[in-house]
Amino acid sequence: MKSFEPSALFTGAEQGLAFDLTARSSLSQDSGGTVAVTASGDPIGRIADLSGRGNNATASGLSRPIWSTVGGRPAALFDGVDDSMVTASIDMSASDAVTVIAGMQKASDAAIGALLEFGPSVGFAQGFNMLAPAAALPNIVWTAAGTVSVALTATPYAAGNRYVVTGQMDISAPTNTMRINGSQVQSSAVSLGTGNLGNKVLYIGRRDGTLLPFSGYLTALIIINRILSPLELARAELWVNSRTGAY
Repeated sequence: MKSFEPSALFTGAEQGLAFDLTARSSLSQDSGGTVAVTASGDPIGRIADLSGRGNNATASGLSRPIWSTVGGRPAALFDGVDDSMVTASIDMSASDAVTVIAGMQKASDAAIGALLEFGPSVGFAQGFNMLAPAAALPNIVWTAAGTVSVALTATPYAAGNRYVVTGQMDISAPTNTMRINGSQVQSSAVSLGTGNLGNKVLYIGRRDGTLLPFSGYLTALIIINRILSPLELARAELWVNSRTGAY
């Protein structure tokens, strides 16, 4: 069987991104992409988007996470203080659906951490986020929003363990599901309101680049503005897990 690459998901007009934080070739120390990441402890100023859509994430100065290891695997380490990255605006407004798959490990459950968020706050609608954790609890939260936001909470998923976390939403259906390590753990058919997704930046590691710092590791990330087929989803989750080692 031909090996899977995330770019295979982006064959039409889809928008999104694919990040591999285990591969030095995808990472640079500076936001311009000119200084290579070569060793553990190097700061990460740019993550190259492997989807073909050019939605790179950047950071500068003290906000840069560092390239580290978790469970013997390379990963970006966010310090839970001031580390965060951001993309340019990603126009997902042609669709009301999204699939998000993240490989991660929390370093702490002591405070709310915004692993990722589309726009400055999901409460502003037409977006989504993953909090790890939400409040000082051993949980992970996926929130989906049209004009109404609905949060799904999975517990207990404590710090110190690696997870592949998947969130999917379709505003018009409405469907809202959360998967961890290849299995569905939460779902909801509560209304998400109306409308499509927005044209917003993606924040990684902090809400709006200023609040709710995430403490932990990110190994891989896929975001695409459609619901993946069961076969696509299985392959994409396995690709993320091959970088994460969660299951």
